[in-house]
Amino acid sequence: MLPALATVEQLALEVDEPIASADPRAEWLLSKASTLVRAHTGRTWVDAEGALQEDIPDAVTAVTVQCAARVWRNPAGAVQEAAGGLSWRLSERAGDGLFLTDAEKAMLGASRPTGGLWKLSTTNVDPFVCEVERDRWEAWRFRDVR
Repeated sequence: MLPALATVEQLALEVDEPIASADPRAEWLLSKASTLVRAHTGRTWVDAEGALQEDIPDAVTAVTVQCAARVWRNPAGAVQEAAGGLSWRLSERAGDGLFLTDAEKAMLGASRPTGGLWKLSTTNVDPFVCEVERDRWEAWRFRDVR
């Protein structure tokens, strides 16, 4: 398993409550949030030995912490509560567990790899070349195949 992209201490600052540095729930949430961020960006931010790199973008750490904090604060995904009539409503995304919001995905946009290999097809519209190619095609098409 890859190391988390944020620390338990950063999560504690985000939720504004003390969390033990070895809290298993906090570590698990940060690990799952890191997996989501890595899946979205296509990058791992670990070196050959599996250690976390030094140059992790701030947006990556921030999104990892925000995602984990959302579930830390509200594990059930409740969006409404009432005491008198015992009303309780879950978010439409409550079943998704950890997820990245559109704003978080936009924050991670700059951390996605760019470039790559692609094929660019071109067409030559030179009339002379087109005529030569047509003649070749005609010669091949009507060749004697005996």
